[in-house]
Amino acid sequence: MAQQCQASGTFLAAAAGSISLPAITGMRTVLTGVTLTCGVATGTVHGIWTVTDGTWSQSYYIMMSATIIPAPVDLTLQPGVYASAFGTAITISVPAITSGAPYALSAQGYYTTD
Repeated sequence: MAQQCQASGTFLAAAAGSISLPAITGMRTVLTGVTLTCGVATGTVHGIWTVTDGTWSQSYYIMMSATIIPAPVDLTLQPGVYASAFGTAITISVPAITSGAPYALSAQGYYTTD
């Protein structure tokens, strides 16, 4: 049976940030989505999200126009990105957002024994 999990963090302008879906012994972590919400920016926000479990990593390019901010950027991953082993966390990292905008990062997923 799957157990839902989530992580979130709020970061200052021009600061890199990362959050992790923590590991649970005997369970495999699965990431199903990431949301980035920026405050008011002075320009286009762009960068590369990195998702990793320490064994593998995947990169996703994001871009938000200053005209649509503070609309969130949602990355939906279906059926999900699985950790390489049981008891392994998945970390999402975002580089510094240099347009003067603080931001919030959240991740959703679940734990499974599959």
